[in-house]
Amino acid sequence: MDHYRPAAASTPAPSTATAAIPGIPPEHAAAKVITVTANGRIRGYIAAALSALESPHHAVHVYARGAAINKAVSVVEIVKRKLPAAGVTQINSLGSVAETDTWEPKDADAGKPPLDRILVTKHTPYLTVTLTVDPEIVAAVQAAESAAAAVVEAPVPPRPTKTSGGGGGGGKKRAPASASGSRITQSSGAPSSAGAASVAGAGDMRKRGKRPASAKGSASQPPRNPPS
Repeated sequence: MDHYRPAAASTPAPSTATAAIPGIPPEHAAAKVITVTANGRIRGYIAAALSALESPHHAVHVYARGAAINKAVSVVEIVKRKLPAAGVTQINSLGSVAETDTWEPKDADAGKPPLDRILVTKHTPYLTVTLTVDPEIVAAVQAAESAAAAVVEAPVPPRPTKTSGGGGGGGKKRAPASASGSRITQSSGAPSSAGAASVAGAGDMRKRGKRPASAKGSASQPPRNPPS
């Protein structure tokens, strides 16, 4: 396409007029049309849709093409959440629009035949969502919501907290140990080094099959005299 340039007059994008938007039901043809683009802000589209639903027509058309269809779906879902679900009617229309671009040849080279014009036709998908509301149902739901919000609930008294250590002597108190008891515990709980050595020696002799002699008997018993 180095030898071509786009034509000055190309197919314009459809405007917000009702006649240029496909898929609009005839009974809601007079409602407002909101065209969602890829660069637009979702908050602005939502505010415009809500204000259009409050108009005497009680209907709005959300239109998008190509990459802006995802944003249009988000706008429709948020608008439906802000309205009573029982009073909203949704009509979807999905299709494609044919767009034609014209390419004209640049200045022809000397000695070469002129180039022909090129017409490029592409099909762009579109989505048109029509939202209508029933004013009687919406008014009844809004009145019920306002009445429910006006009811003030009684404050719930705080629950009493339980204090530790109470309850009429339910917990057991540990008596402090006396000074003598502490000394007895220390003497009985910590064996001496001599006692530990004797216990270890007795265990070794029992393994060998010999009966250990007590330390006291070996020291006090005199040696026996041989018979004469």
